[in-house]
Amino acid sequence: HIGTHKYSLELDYPARQSTVPDNNGPWAFLAMPGETPAAASLSSFATLSDSQRKSLFAAAVFPSFLIAASNQVGLWYQLKPNAYDQMDLYIHILLHPELNAAMTPDDLIETRNRIVDIHKEDIAANKGPWQGLNGRLTTQGRLCSLEKAIWQLNQYWIQRMAAA
Repeated sequence: HIGTHKYSLELDYPARQSTVPDNNGPWAFLAMPGETPAAASLSSFATLSDSQRKSLFAAAVFPSFLIAASNQVGLWYQLKPNAYDQMDLYIHILLHPELNAAMTPDDLIETRNRIVDIHKEDIAANKGPWQGLNGRLTTQGRLCSLEKAIWQLNQYWIQRMAAA
Protein backbone atom coordinates (compact mmCIF):
# COMPACT_ATOMS: atom_id res chain seq x y z
CA HIS A 1 0.00 0.00 0.00
CA ILE A 2 2.96 2.33 -0.51
CA GLY A 3 1.59 5.59 -1.86
CA THR A 4 -1.96 4.32 -2.24
CA HIS A 5 -2.82 4.58 1.44
CA LYS A 6 -0.58 7.48 2.40
CA TYR A 7 -3.24 9.09 4.62
CA SER A 8 -4.98 5.99 5.94
CA LEU A 9 -3.18 2.65 6.44
CA GLU A 10 0.32 4.10 6.13
CA LEU A 11 -0.15 6.05 9.37
CA ASP A 12 -0.54 2.94 11.53
CA TYR A 13 0.90 0.21 9.27
CA PRO A 14 3.97 1.50 7.37
CA ALA A 15 4.16 -0.27 4.01
CA ARG A 16 7.95 -0.47 4.12
CA GLN A 17 7.58 -3.10 6.87
CA SER A 18 4.95 -5.21 5.07
CA THR A 19 5.87 -8.71 3.97
CA VAL A 20 4.42 -11.27 1.56
CA PRO A 21 5.96 -14.69 2.20
CA ASP A 22 6.85 -17.04 -0.65
CA ASN A 23 4.49 -19.97 -1.09
CA ASN A 24 3.53 -22.79 -3.42
CA GLY A 25 -0.15 -22.76 -2.60
CA PRO A 26 -3.16 -21.04 -4.12
CA TRP A 27 -2.95 -18.13 -1.70
CA ALA A 28 -1.11 -14.94 -0.79
CA PHE A 29 -0.58 -13.58 2.71
CA LEU A 30 0.32 -10.01 3.67
CA ALA A 31 1.59 -9.08 7.12
CA MET A 32 1.65 -5.40 8.04
CA PRO A 33 3.31 -4.73 11.41
CA GLY A 34 1.94 -1.69 13.18
CA GLU A 35 4.10 0.92 14.86
CA THR A 36 1.71 3.24 16.67
CA PRO A 37 -0.31 2.89 19.85
CA ALA A 38 -3.41 3.69 17.76
CA ALA A 39 -2.93 0.39 15.95
CA ALA A 40 -3.18 -1.46 19.28
CA SER A 41 -6.03 0.50 20.86
CA LEU A 42 -9.55 -0.81 21.43
CA SER A 43 -8.52 -4.45 21.43
CA SER A 44 -10.99 -7.00 22.75
CA PHE A 45 -8.54 -9.87 22.32
CA ALA A 46 -6.64 -9.95 25.62
CA THR A 47 -4.48 -12.95 24.66
CA LEU A 48 -2.78 -11.20 21.73
CA SER A 49 0.84 -10.14 22.12
CA ASP A 50 1.72 -6.47 21.74
CA SER A 51 3.00 -6.99 18.18
CA GLN A 52 -0.13 -8.97 17.24
CA ARG A 53 -2.32 -6.19 18.67
CA LYS A 54 -0.52 -3.68 16.45
CA SER A 55 -0.48 -5.75 13.25
CA LEU A 56 -2.82 -6.03 10.29
CA PHE A 57 -3.01 -9.23 8.25
CA ALA A 58 -4.60 -9.86 4.88
CA ALA A 59 -4.97 -13.11 2.97
CA ALA A 60 -6.21 -14.03 -0.47
CA VAL A 61 -7.20 -17.58 -1.30
CA PHE A 62 -7.29 -17.67 -5.08
CA PRO A 63 -9.21 -16.89 -7.09
CA SER A 64 -11.63 -14.72 -5.12
CA PHE A 65 -11.66 -15.20 -1.32
CA LEU A 66 -10.17 -12.29 0.61
CA ILE A 67 -9.98 -11.54 4.32
CA ALA A 68 -8.23 -8.94 6.44
CA ALA A 69 -7.93 -8.81 10.22
CA SER A 70 -6.56 -6.62 12.95
CA ASN A 71 -7.22 -6.60 16.67
CA GLN A 72 -10.11 -4.21 16.05
CA VAL A 73 -11.86 -5.36 12.89
CA GLY A 74 -12.15 -8.24 10.48
CA LEU A 75 -13.10 -7.81 6.85
CA TRP A 76 -14.45 -10.49 4.56
CA TYR A 77 -14.50 -9.60 0.89
CA GLN A 78 -17.02 -11.18 -1.42
CA LEU A 79 -16.06 -10.88 -5.11
CA LYS A 80 -18.69 -11.65 -7.72
CA PRO A 81 -17.28 -11.62 -11.26
CA ASN A 82 -19.69 -10.31 -13.90
CA ALA A 83 -17.33 -10.39 -16.89
CA TYR A 84 -13.58 -10.48 -17.52
CA ASP A 85 -13.45 -6.76 -16.76
CA GLN A 86 -16.29 -6.32 -14.25
CA MET A 87 -17.06 -7.47 -10.75
CA ASP A 88 -19.14 -6.57 -7.75
CA LEU A 89 -17.32 -6.22 -4.43
CA TYR A 90 -19.07 -6.63 -1.10
CA ILE A 91 -17.12 -5.84 2.05
CA HIS A 92 -18.43 -7.42 5.25
CA ILE A 93 -17.23 -5.76 8.46
CA LEU A 94 -16.74 -8.04 11.47
CA LEU A 95 -16.33 -6.71 15.01
CA HIS A 96 -15.66 -8.58 18.24
CA PRO A 97 -18.99 -8.63 20.16
CA GLU A 98 -17.49 -6.78 23.16
CA LEU A 99 -16.03 -4.07 20.95
CA ASN A 100 -19.26 -3.76 19.00
CA ALA A 101 -21.22 -3.36 22.24
CA ALA A 102 -18.80 -0.65 23.48
CA MET A 103 -19.07 1.43 20.31
CA THR A 104 -21.58 4.22 19.91
CA PRO A 105 -23.59 4.55 16.70
CA ASP A 106 -21.21 7.37 15.72
CA ASP A 107 -18.19 5.08 16.34
CA LEU A 108 -19.74 2.45 14.07
CA ILE A 109 -20.38 4.99 11.32
CA GLU A 110 -16.81 6.31 11.66
CA THR A 111 -15.42 2.76 11.40
CA ARG A 112 -17.50 2.06 8.30
CA ASN A 113 -16.51 5.37 6.70
CA ARG A 114 -12.81 4.74 7.35
CA ILE A 115 -13.04 1.34 5.68
CA VAL A 116 -14.94 2.84 2.73
CA ASP A 117 -12.29 5.57 2.37
CA ILE A 118 -9.47 3.01 2.35
CA HIS A 119 -11.19 1.08 -0.44
CA LYS A 120 -11.89 4.23 -2.43
CA GLU A 121 -8.11 4.71 -2.44
CA ASP A 122 -7.73 1.17 -3.82
CA ILE A 123 -10.29 1.80 -6.56
CA ALA A 124 -8.54 5.01 -7.63
CA ALA A 125 -5.15 3.25 -7.64
CA ASN A 126 -6.45 0.41 -9.84
CA LYS A 127 -8.25 2.49 -12.46
CA GLY A 128 -5.09 3.93 -14.04
CA PRO A 129 -3.21 0.63 -14.47
CA TRP A 130 -6.37 -1.06 -15.80
CA GLN A 131 -6.76 1.67 -18.42
CA GLY A 132 -3.07 1.33 -19.27
CA LEU A 133 -3.31 -2.46 -19.64
CA ASN A 134 -6.10 -1.96 -22.15
CA GLY A 135 -4.20 0.66 -24.17
CA ARG A 136 -3.39 -0.05 -27.82
CA LEU A 137 0.36 0.35 -27.30
CA THR A 138 0.63 -1.65 -24.08
CA THR A 139 3.17 -4.45 -23.93
CA GLN A 140 3.92 -6.91 -21.19
CA GLY A 141 5.91 -5.41 -18.36
CA ARG A 142 7.61 -6.52 -15.20
CA LEU A 143 6.12 -6.52 -11.74
CA CYS A 144 7.78 -4.64 -8.92
CA SER A 145 9.11 -6.58 -5.91
CA LEU A 146 6.26 -5.04 -3.90
CA GLU A 147 3.74 -6.87 -6.13
CA LYS A 148 4.60 -10.42 -5.04
CA ALA A 149 0.94 -11.27 -4.34
CA ILE A 150 0.05 -10.35 -7.94
CA TRP A 151 2.81 -12.66 -9.19
CA GLN A 152 1.48 -15.44 -6.93
CA LEU A 153 -2.03 -14.99 -8.39
CA ASN A 154 -0.58 -15.08 -11.92
CA GLN A 155 1.20 -18.36 -11.09
CA TYR A 156 -2.10 -19.76 -9.84
CA TRP A 157 -3.81 -18.90 -13.16
CA ILE A 158 -0.91 -20.32 -15.21
CA GLN A 159 -1.08 -23.63 -13.29
CA ARG A 160 -4.87 -23.79 -13.70
CA MET A 161 -4.70 -23.10 -17.43
CA ALA A 162 -1.91 -25.65 -17.92
CA ALA A 163 -3.96 -28.28 -16.08
CA ALA A 164 -6.97 -27.63 -18.32
